[in-house]
Amino acid sequence: MIGVLSVLVATLVAVDVVGADDTQRIRYDGYTVHQAVSSSHDQLQQFMSETSHLPLNFWHIPHAVNDTIDIMVGPDVLHDLNAVFDKLKMESKQVVDNVESVFEKERRSMHHIRRRATPSIQSYTLNYHSYAEVIDYLQAVSNSTNKSPNVHADYFSIGKTTQGNDQAMIKIYRYDGRTKPAILIDGGIHAREWIAPAVVINFIYQLAFGRDREIQAMLDDFDWYLMPLVNPDGYEYSRLRDRSWRKTMNVNPGSSCKGTDANRNFDFHWNPYSGGSTNPCEEVFSGSSAFSIPESRNLGGFMRHHGPSIKAYLTFHSYGQYFLYPYGYSSYSVASDHDELASLARTAVNAMSSDYVIGSSGKDLYPAAGGSDDYAKGACRIKYSYTVELPPRDAFGGYTGFILNPSQIPVVAADTLKGLKAFAIELARRQQRQRL
Repeated sequence: MIGVLSVLVATLVAVDVVGADDTQRIRYDGYTVHQAVSSSHDQLQQFMSETSHLPLNFWHIPHAVNDTIDIMVGPDVLHDLNAVFDKLKMESKQVVDNVESVFEKERRSMHHIRRRATPSIQSYTLNYHSYAEVIDYLQAVSNSTNKSPNVHADYFSIGKTTQGNDQAMIKIYRYDGRTKPAILIDGGIHAREWIAPAVVINFIYQLAFGRDREIQAMLDDFDWYLMPLVNPDGYEYSRLRDRSWRKTMNVNPGSSCKGTDANRNFDFHWNPYSGGSTNPCEEVFSGSSAFSIPESRNLGGFMRHHGPSIKAYLTFHSYGQYFLYPYGYSSYSVASDHDELASLARTAVNAMSSDYVIGSSGKDLYPAAGGSDDYAKGACRIKYSYTVELPPRDAFGGYTGFILNPSQIPVVAADTLKGLKAFAIELARRQQRQRL
């Protein structure tokens, strides 16, 4: 145990915060982010059509009427974007003046926190980390807890990514001779959304080492499967080369553009024309077919295999503070038990300080087919399935998008843990009532 933690802490302190040669990193000097409000589904669709030829990077696509659409744009394209805003009479404002300065501030903050890291496994929950460090952390948690009579943690891989990395998962449980239902949690499907894996890492720490009454009840009632990085290939690319990268890193035959949006690739009502794309150069490229990439295929296989025992699935993303339930593949399809899904989500949201919007993924404005939450519920019969879009909305002193200062990791994680505790306790009550 001491040897594993010593190696882990040494890694956390010694490795450079990003680990890339700055000359090889894609820079965004002069890029800006603009925020506009789409007042209807038709207006949003028209906007998407009018800008389809422009090299835009969508940081946030609205989930409801009067939600914002946030777009990063280069200086040479800004005039064209503003022309579309004017044509459609969409009010907009510039919320980031220089994207590269925001990225640089994040890197400096990570470096500062790393240099101040205390030699403990808990220090891992305070910063963003490399894929290799995440693996070291999961193995250290597994090694330490398996010497405890109270809590066990099993580290394993559900398969290999396009680039041969393990899709690592950890099962945390208390062995008491009973067969228990399970809850599955993941993060990092989209590479650039770093707060999502950081929050899952915090959950792992709390479940493995937390001793408060709610944590103990959560372990009494459920086994927990947690996967911080569904998309480690893309995540590493976002760390080392392109902070705004969203997709996986697979090669697309016939195209020079790499990657697939893994959250458009699951095999339940897969449809690239519903919130996705057939163009490999677009960041919502749905893949050549459903489950065309191993990242989604492996996770889908795990869900199918364990589906009968998994009672809830939560996939963490950023940003916007939404607690969404299926179905997302169509604006006309809502789960038959949507009232139950909404009420359990409300239990979690009411326990948190941050203000989350609860709703059906595709009903209000922007459907997106091929999502992991739809697949969990529709194909694997996991009743309670949710996508949680973490902060910010416009939180913590101004607009930051998915670039959330690492100093906010404990704040977001602690608040989200309150919601997870309430969620699990209420789900256990529902399971108990069902058995009676």
